[in-house]
Amino acid sequence: GVKEEGGRPIIEALAKHVAERQLLLILDNCEHVVAACAELAKQLLQAGPNLRILATSREPIRVAGETTYPVPALGVPTTSENLDPATLNDYESIRLFVDRAVAAQPNFRLTREDAAAIVDICRRLDGIPFAIELAAARVRVLSVDNIAARLGDRFRLLTGGDRTALPRQQTLRALIDWSYDLLTEEERALLRRLGVFAGSWTLGAAESVGSDQGADQVDMLEILTALVEKSLISLEAGGARYRLLESVREYALERLREAGEEHWARSQHLAFYLALAERAQAGLVSPAQGEWQQRLDLERENILSAHSWCDRDEAGAEGGLRLLHAIKLYWINRGLVNLAHRITVEALSRASAGERGMVRCRGLFDAGQFCALMGHYGDVQVYLGESLAIARELGDIKRVAAVLQPLAMASLGQRDFAAARAQLDEALVLARQLGNPREIAAALNQVAAMHRMQGDLDAAGSLYEQVHALASKLGDQESVA
Repeated sequence: GVKEEGGRPIIEALAKHVAERQLLLILDNCEHVVAACAELAKQLLQAGPNLRILATSREPIRVAGETTYPVPALGVPTTSENLDPATLNDYESIRLFVDRAVAAQPNFRLTREDAAAIVDICRRLDGIPFAIELAAARVRVLSVDNIAARLGDRFRLLTGGDRTALPRQQTLRALIDWSYDLLTEEERALLRRLGVFAGSWTLGAAESVGSDQGADQVDMLEILTALVEKSLISLEAGGARYRLLESVREYALERLREAGEEHWARSQHLAFYLALAERAQAGLVSPAQGEWQQRLDLERENILSAHSWCDRDEAGAEGGLRLLHAIKLYWINRGLVNLAHRITVEALSRASAGERGMVRCRGLFDAGQFCALMGHYGDVQVYLGESLAIARELGDIKRVAAVLQPLAMASLGQRDFAAARAQLDEALVLARQLGNPREIAAALNQVAAMHRMQGDLDAAGSLYEQVHALASKLGDQESVA
């Protein structure tokens, strides 16, 4: 019912139409014309006091009076423990998958046998409705297990949407292409580089990986903010960490490789987490050790990703061993000794990690200590034997003292009390010679363990009291416990 007047702008006719009416105006998919939508909304709202506008967009319109409501992804199960079909139907993502799967294959049913694969699909697709619909349509030709297995190449798998829809609504790649093409070049560059993060990350990490040398950090924050507002990056609860949806991350990595930037970005990522790990090293034996444990919990996926990249980085052999050594106590305190042993052995096996210097000496020490904690005493002798030999070659008394302690632990584990006594006597003499209260406490703790194993509880108790006093003075809560 809007009537244009010849020679007059159409906005005047629209403003006149809304002036006296009570209306709800819906503007759908505003992101590619967001500035025009903002101007239109402003003029119409000023002209019509009873007008309300509901707009859908990748980012806010940014006009006075606007309230934004983020549209969340569909709910997905947080664990795979309860796979009862009746319980899984409480989750929107599961219901959507089953509904679209039945539409594609009428005989499809959610069964306990298929439940784990369907949960995996919905979780890895981050509850994105469009992606779930495309995955569910594949049940015409694939089992749900095969669909889950092929999500590593999701952009080839998730195609075949509605032929009558817009091109960007027919494949997952086209959908993300649409958003990517609307970005500025600076925003595209940052999004590509953020693909190297596994899990979440901090602003400082984004600045390290996302900016070129000399780039203004204020500009970096503005670009990151723009990507959050455009719904390509999500800000986690608390506002301290950011995350990419997994499909967006896979897309960003593809674009990063196409741009020839992957090696640079991953090397920046490795450098950032190596520096973080080496800062954490002192914190893990300080009164702030609990906070560092929690911080490394959040960074674990990125640390493991940085470790993997060391296979391809020019300085990865040394950097990888330094990275893992710095947070050795984190793996022990979190009970992740098997994982720590595996990745330390991987780091020691790299082509350039064979040089008999301090970095390899410490790596061998770490591997031996993990073996001792797991009770693999034969392997302890192998790793620590080489570590001790290198330490003696280097004339590093501190390292010799450190290696002797887990070596003694292995001897105790094999009930070789004579060897343990000789190793601990030397370790204690060297620790006192160095005047290092932490090493003295550690050596005394081992001697106490030896007395305890031999049934001399009075001697063990006296030594444990000395260890407790030293650890309390150091503020080392883990050793106190």
